[in-house]
Amino acid sequence: MLGTLLKHEFKNTWMVMTLTCAVTIFLGIVGGLFFRIVASPELIEKDFSVIFITLGVSGIIILLTSLNMIATIYLVVHYYKNLYTSQGYLTFTLPATITEVVSSRMIVACIWSLAFSLSMGLCILFGTLIIGTLPDLDELREVLLEIYKQLLYDPESVNIIWGIIEFTVTIILGNISKLLTYFFCISIGQLWSKHKILGAVLCYFGTSFVLGIISTSISFGRMFLYPDSYSDIDSYGLLTHSMSKGIIYSIVTIIIFWVASVVTANKRLNLD
Repeated sequence: MLGTLLKHEFKNTWMVMTLTCAVTIFLGIVGGLFFRIVASPELIEKDFSVIFITLGVSGIIILLTSLNMIATIYLVVHYYKNLYTSQGYLTFTLPATITEVVSSRMIVACIWSLAFSLSMGLCILFGTLIIGTLPDLDELREVLLEIYKQLLYDPESVNIIWGIIEFTVTIILGNISKLLTYFFCISIGQLWSKHKILGAVLCYFGTSFVLGIISTSISFGRMFLYPDSYSDIDSYGLLTHSMSKGIIYSIVTIIIFWVASVVTANKRLNLD
């Protein structure tokens, strides 16, 4: 039954989320073309080129931030409406357990969060390639071949590749953890007999405060308590060490919020 629920959930959310991801990627292409034109040698010497570049950077940052907010708000509102409003009555009449129903919503939301994170990465990648791409494909192929050789024969490249992978995983898991934080707070808000939304909001502020203390303690606690332990670690090692702790922290919070949301829905489901 879980597979059927996942299929219907994707069917209900694919249009908005696919459009959001597509617009995000398209924005990278348009931004790359814009900056390539504005930063051309013919225009870069003129004063208005700098103004256009500044406005363009600000505009793209605002648009990407807005798209991220739209994706998050949509997933959170959909989760709430689909489970804890009048739609929930129909949802929970399906021949499936509450655990399957709630988990299907969270699984699909996490997959869409992953897809949106990847679309943001493609947005940046395409924009960068368009800005710096050489018009001659032979020259571009030579550049890519040279990069491949450096990655293959340079021992330091292994650290660079691993650092990029670790950074990407950190960002993706962090976004999923943030999304499940909202789901957890919505579930806790349902424990209130009245003012459920207010309860969810208060729970979010309280949870964010606690998580902030825990995150800060994990990131900097040892540094303050045992500063000498970091004396032999270079900046790259410190960065990778911090990202590794961030990955573990995100995985732990994802598991906790997932289990807590499912348990709360099972024990104290209240749709009145």
